[in-house]
Amino acid sequence: MKHPKHILITGASSGIGEALAVYYANIDVTLYLNGRNEERLEKVAQRCRDQGAIVDTSLVDVTDQVAMAEWIAKSIENGGIDLVIANAGISGG
Repeated sequence: MKHPKHILITGASSGIGEALAVYYANIDVTLYLNGRNEERLEKVAQRCRDQGAIVDTSLVDVTDQVAMAEWIAKSIENGGIDLVIANAGISGG
């Protein structure tokens, strides 16, 4: 997809997730951003808003399957999701 309009990114409060959020932030783009650190996530969200994006943030722990499913469902209800970037995750040990 060349120009996704509704993008969900986990791990968006720093590193690659932050860089991708800022990259995609634009007018007519909605970003659903997830991270563990509320202060850093809000700074990223504000940078994206300053670039014209609509931003919804979430502090849901990606290991909480029920909470993640609820957050994703809410994001879909709010306008859909064109692109998911699962930047944060868990490993099997």
